[in-house]
Amino acid sequence: MQEKEINYSERVNKDMIIDIREKVKETEPLVREWFHYLHENPELGFEEFQTAAFVEETLKSFQKIEVRRLGKTGVMGILKTGRPGKTIAFRADMDALPIQEDSTHRVCSKKAGVMHACGHDGHTATLLGAAKCLSQMQEKLQGEFRFIFQPSEEIQPGGAKRMVEEGAADGVDYIFGMHYNADEMPGTFLIHSGTDFAASCNFRICLSGKGGHAAFPHYSQDTVLASAQIVSALHQIVPRFLDPQSGAVLSVTQIHGGNSYNSFPETVEMGGTIRYQDEESGRVLIEKAQQIAQGIGNVYGFLCRWELKEGCGLVYNEPVLTEAVKNLLECQFGKWNVINHNPVMGSEDFSEYLRKVRGVYFWAGCKTVEEDGSSYPSHTSGYQLNEEALGYGLESVIRVMTAFSQN
Repeated sequence: MQEKEINYSERVNKDMIIDIREKVKETEPLVREWFHYLHENPELGFEEFQTAAFVEETLKSFQKIEVRRLGKTGVMGILKTGRPGKTIAFRADMDALPIQEDSTHRVCSKKAGVMHACGHDGHTATLLGAAKCLSQMQEKLQGEFRFIFQPSEEIQPGGAKRMVEEGAADGVDYIFGMHYNADEMPGTFLIHSGTDFAASCNFRICLSGKGGHAAFPHYSQDTVLASAQIVSALHQIVPRFLDPQSGAVLSVTQIHGGNSYNSFPETVEMGGTIRYQDEESGRVLIEKAQQIAQGIGNVYGFLCRWELKEGCGLVYNEPVLTEAVKNLLECQFGKWNVINHNPVMGSEDFSEYLRKVRGVYFWAGCKTVEEDGSSYPSHTSGYQLNEEALGYGLESVIRVMTAFSQN
């Protein structure tokens, strides 16, 4: 059955819009303070104990917010209005990355080798701000609101799976996620209908054979040469077995073996990642990669072990809901500030929620331009989230949650 188009932008009156903007203006300074604290105190996946305690304490300071701990280091805030409406959830991830931050940054990590290089500190601070604002507007709202603070998005399979298993998505009608984007300026939003993030999995190949002296290769088994041939063959799968435009990629990212210049190692290990935007491409990539590794290993007489580690599923934005969110953002921020973007080969464990609940994932610009005109992408030591983005992100989260909560 074809679902009819929904125009949620018409379902919140002008007084509500004015109220939201006033609350955002009041709360934005606090959101920046929270962002500074979180950025200075980053924690890796499933180690977010200090972050979770801060989130829990902050949520409990708001009116009528029920707080639950789940997913090991996850936190969920619940606001029940007591009036009929939808149950709406919004997800923010909390974990940082094992990267040493550029020490020249104005707000900088205090933990050596760990930094928020992907904006998760901004996501957490923004959702805390949304919880505060909505708790103050409770008497004007309908339905139920869930604020999901998730651990370990960067480690696959991530914390979303545990949050879902422990009930974070139970009874939810719609779930949304927002990610700050380092390629666009604050005030700009990006959204894509259909497959937004690729599915992913990681692989490991281990070749074991007879080592020996490098001067006498005919008496040994050359695991290094075989590994090189495997790597070369793996990178030919996409252009030879799949349509190059299929949205699939295989990358070998590590090779380990040997500790001597004049000896062949008995064992060489390789590892990498597989990304795909449709299930058939993923099936072909995985099947062919395993066949190639074991086939070349057999030719050389090696024992070849192949391991596949589960990653993330596809993040698929339902077209009808996506159009509704897009319409909502255009109404709030101007049509010229909402961009249709292409799907990306990155992966996101927001997909775990979408296995169970209908939802949409979108982006908010947070680009920082340096004095020399340069800028840094996420997952680098120079990455900086432009704090001007926090107010726009906060307003978008509140706007989406309130609009979709109505029956």
